[in-house]
Amino acid sequence: GIQSLKTLSKEESIKVCAQCHALKDMIRPGYLPGMDFDDYFSVKFSMLGGNPYYPDGRVRAFGYQQNHIFSDCYQNGSMTCIDCHNPHSNSYQDINRNVLKGRFDNGQCVSCHMAKKENPSLHTFHESESEGSRCTACHMPFQQHKAVGDQLMFARADHTISIPRPKLDQKLGIKNACQQCHDNMRIESLNDYVTQWYGELKPHHPLESALFSFHKGDATNESFLNLFGSNNDPAPQAFAGISAAFMSEGANFISAKVVNRLKDLAKNKDVDIQALSLAFLDAVKGDEPEIEKFIIHILSLSGKDQPKVRTRWSLALAYKAEDLIKAGKMEQGLIIYKKSIKIWPKNARARKGLGEAYLKMGNINQSINTFGEIVYSNSLDWQGWAGLGRAQSLAGQNALAIEAFIKALEINSHYAEGHFGIGHIFFKENINIRAERHLMRTIELDPSITGAYIFLAATKIRLGKFKSAIKILNQGLILNPDHAIGLMMRRELDVINQ
Repeated sequence: GIQSLKTLSKEESIKVCAQCHALKDMIRPGYLPGMDFDDYFSVKFSMLGGNPYYPDGRVRAFGYQQNHIFSDCYQNGSMTCIDCHNPHSNSYQDINRNVLKGRFDNGQCVSCHMAKKENPSLHTFHESESEGSRCTACHMPFQQHKAVGDQLMFARADHTISIPRPKLDQKLGIKNACQQCHDNMRIESLNDYVTQWYGELKPHHPLESALFSFHKGDATNESFLNLFGSNNDPAPQAFAGISAAFMSEGANFISAKVVNRLKDLAKNKDVDIQALSLAFLDAVKGDEPEIEKFIIHILSLSGKDQPKVRTRWSLALAYKAEDLIKAGKMEQGLIIYKKSIKIWPKNARARKGLGEAYLKMGNINQSINTFGEIVYSNSLDWQGWAGLGRAQSLAGQNALAIEAFIKALEINSHYAEGHFGIGHIFFKENINIRAERHLMRTIELDPSITGAYIFLAATKIRLGKFKSAIKILNQGLILNPDHAIGLMMRRELDVINQ
């Protein structure tokens, strides 16, 4: 039968909820309920691909509730999701499973923090029944997730259960908890009240402080070294520190002290930390015999967890390679991609990245071979077919490219770039009716592809549909007002329509 959440450790309990309620990276496909969560997902690896969190774990871009693992209540206590949420009734409860009135009921907190139960105003400095005496008002304020933008309301309660720090939040661009009620007060005044009432606040974890310093631009050797914690540090903060260092430019030149810290962290019981530490050593020092010997030794000790370590290690290298390619460091990126594939040959992300890198470098034949290997090993990989289509199109293999794009669209009918690829080929071959149909479908599926408007307008000009062409062209120029070819076409159309 299904094991009760009450019988699980806090780590295991969190993983049950994280199946849905977490921003996570898929390590490999194929997960079904009941399988080992760590075989397929990591809730920490999203920190590698443009960290969605601030150094203290609060959501910087987008997330769900998984940043609860940064909270003191979880790390230094035993708090899990079901200490507040009833997973069956979707209602709220305290740690003793007593039903609460709602999400703002102080019973969620005072069932542990009992000293603050009888007279909360002694702690809050607000009237006992006021909103200012709600625990969640100060420690779980609602924050808009910035990746969603400002037009769509997507504010979620801060599950790091943070301490109000008005001046820090101002620097981060966050509307702090105090401001959400007292929006007419200056930050300095709010900060003065916090200091007057509570004195010196509990400091951030040293790794969080190191991350704040590093992100401010402190690039000293000491600042870099401080990002590497120990095996006694909480796993989320330890991983955040290593990932910031790994994805930074300073990662290519690490000192002996950093190497020793990484060696120690490679023995961590957390597979994410262990794998990222090995990836770091492999990327920078992996060609040195002593480091290679150390890595082999650590892998030999990982036992049944070796597949988890290898897949994560390979994925971390793929993230680093992507970053290098974006920065124009093509040769370095290729080396890291190849290391990633060597560690885990089935890493589709690394293989696709390698194929894209070859495309950018103009090595079309290598790109065709790489994407060909991807679809040969998995004929349902629509992204592999799409990459193959782009490479074949650039090689002038138009019939094969159309076939590849069609394969991609059979698997993912919403793939706009597939229609764009086919439309572009038909445009080049002067098959204008078919080009028009596919380019129109491209815009229907993804109105943000500027090139689709430009080629569709050019196609309509060929078909003598000048009024329609200028309308489509103007829509494309809204997306990119400086598009040189688009501007030239509009000048010519203005002359025609005079």
